[in-house]
Amino acid sequence: MPAKFRITREGAPISLGEWVSAAGRQKNLRLHSEPSVVDGYMSEAIVVKQIRGDLDLILKNNWWRKLRGKSPRLVPAFDFANGEANFEIRANKWKGKEPIKLAAEFMARDLDAQIVDRDGRLVYGTKPAVTSVPESETATPGPAESDTPQTD
Repeated sequence: MPAKFRITREGAPISLGEWVSAAGRQKNLRLHSEPSVVDGYMSEAIVVKQIRGDLDLILKNNWWRKLRGKSPRLVPAFDFANGEANFEIRANKWKGKEPIKLAAEFMARDLDAQIVDRDGRLVYGTKPAVTSVPESETATPGPAESDTPQTD
């Protein structure tokens, strides 16, 4: 069963322009442009709703595909919406060199973002630094002028 992850950034969501620009710097990613995908189990074409910002992963050919003159495989990889990208990895593949994992880490690093799992636990990246000072550490203001006793 695949594990679900998302690339997100606290503070400012990832803009579509930033996302597309970062994808352009990655050799094995391209914008999703195919209106359908072939189901590997049933070998049927499935129409996929096309959303700007969704990315395909370009997988290198194995020797058999090269011998037959096939072009590299395109696999839908990232669904981009609302300032973050969702993707799936087989649960036992996170620690390996899974192509989608490596691409996700590149995108997160390039966008100064984090990868979190379905429960919101940090998987890759760092939590942003705290920019506000907690109330307990702020200086207590002195008494207001209206609170001071008046002497005549």
